[in-house]
Amino acid sequence: MYILWRRAFVRKNLPVVRKIAEHCRELDITMTATTNGYDLDKYIDLLTEFNFKQIQVTVDGVGKINDRLRVHKDGVSTYERILANAERALELGIQVSIRVNVDSQNIYGMKDLIDDLKARGFIKKASNAKAKTGVVGKLKVNNRSSK
Repeated sequence: MYILWRRAFVRKNLPVVRKIAEHCRELDITMTATTNGYDLDKYIDLLTEFNFKQIQVTVDGVGKINDRLRVHKDGVSTYERILANAERALELGIQVSIRVNVDSQNIYGMKDLIDDLKARGFIKKASNAKAKTGVVGKLKVNNRSSK
């Protein structure tokens, strides 16, 4: 049995997430998470303490494209912080997947995003078979327009 956390990793939820994680550990339940990654730095200790095996971090494009499509409540840039947080999780041994939601607003920036993720070490050499499934290294692409 496992629990997949979705959109729970915002700063204000930390005490509640911790309490639930404690119960999951008592019951030997594995936990994974999907997050936008912005507040992930606030959860790094929790992720290691409770042995999260994997997290999925979502972005909507490279740099300013992501920032334009995911407007922070304070209007600040989020892309660099999200990727820095994902890199920190990787350094601690947590498996990180990067998921990209693709639609007509960001599809033409995918090459730039892939190049950036390669330069940061998120994407390793991938076989053509994996590329055809939409999974390349640690990158998963979702087509938002089909939802």
